[in-house]
Amino acid sequence: MSAVVLIWKSNMKKYYRNKMESIGSLIQPILWLLIFSVGMSSFMSGSESSFSYMTFVLPGMIGFTLVSACVNGGTAWLSDRMNGVVKTYQVAPISRFAPLMANVFTIISKSIIQVVIIVLMGLLLGASLKITLMSVFFSVILIGLFGFGFAGVALYFSSKASNSGAYHMVIFMFQMPLLFFSNALYSAEQLPTLLKIIVKINPMSSLISGLRDLLINSGHMNYPALIVQIGYLSIFGLFGLFIAKKAYSKIVWND
Repeated sequence: MSAVVLIWKSNMKKYYRNKMESIGSLIQPILWLLIFSVGMSSFMSGSESSFSYMTFVLPGMIGFTLVSACVNGGTAWLSDRMNGVVKTYQVAPISRFAPLMANVFTIISKSIIQVVIIVLMGLLLGASLKITLMSVFFSVILIGLFGFGFAGVALYFSSKASNSGAYHMVIFMFQMPLLFFSNALYSAEQLPTLLKIIVKINPMSSLISGLRDLLINSGHMNYPALIVQIGYLSIFGLFGLFIAKKAYSKIVWND
């Protein structure tokens, strides 16, 4: 565990020292929020004066920010592979899988920073959130579980890819459908049956539904639904870690 913490600290130090990455990662979620909320709010608000599209879409932007952070984390892992950094870990007196787990926690840490930024920006732009200790606690759990899952997916493909172009080509096939085949930008209630099924099995939809219940409707928290969401995202998180570990095993034993 100490090796995981040490590598995680090293990764975070590199993140803070790399001003282009650290500043860019803070600007990116703000841009997503401005594009999808401010830009679309006039079209989506409709005739209901009490409806705030900014409030509605903010949980969706949190989900997409997590996905983007995981994709960027996979890029960093691929760069370490290509530059031989991963091979140096293999000869170090540490657990074989410590570097992998350290990178997962690095991705989650960067994601949390971006989520805080996007929530603060959303509040400044007029989003109406009901933030309580309980809602924050369960929101962090949902965010963490989804982060583990998609971080694992990103690390799996970055462990398999032969170059940066191949990685981004494949991961793009997962990144955009996660957003557009979810309830991030619109309600899924009026969708055709087939699309509604796709939206429901999308793990991002579970994350967003949970965040909406916790941060927007926290006065009427749906605990049975929250339990289902936590359970489903736990399965997704374990799946992501499993496939990432399997791909990394081939690097350890075959490289």
